[in-house]
Amino acid sequence: MREIKFRGIPLFGKELVYGSLIIDTNENGEKVYIIRRIESGKVSTFEVKEETVGQYTGLKDKNDIEIYEHMELDNQFEVSFNQGSYILTNISNGDIMTLHKYIKDKNGQVKITREYTKI
Repeated sequence: MREIKFRGIPLFGKELVYGSLIIDTNENGEKVYIIRRIESGKVSTFEVKEETVGQYTGLKDKNDIEIYEHMELDNQFEVSFNQGSYILTNISNGDIMTLHKYIKDKNGQVKITREYTKI
């Protein structure tokens, strides 16, 4: 089972923060997106920009980097979730691709090999 975690950019910051996602409403009734992180027993919360929130796909690339929604891969593809699957959209021409080939390393982690199939 994959780990459920998120990342996003805080309203008043530029660095990504990682943790669990809370969707709430503020005093004006507007939706707010909050990333909550626990480190060394200390809880930190960050209100993040909605458009930057991305969920962990459960996959890592060939360099062992976790892949999240809205992430760019190889400066060529953007990761998104559509109809129950994670897909890749070619940034330059809009072609949509699905993750095609998976491998499991000796630790049992699923990784992608950067080979894709066009839909």
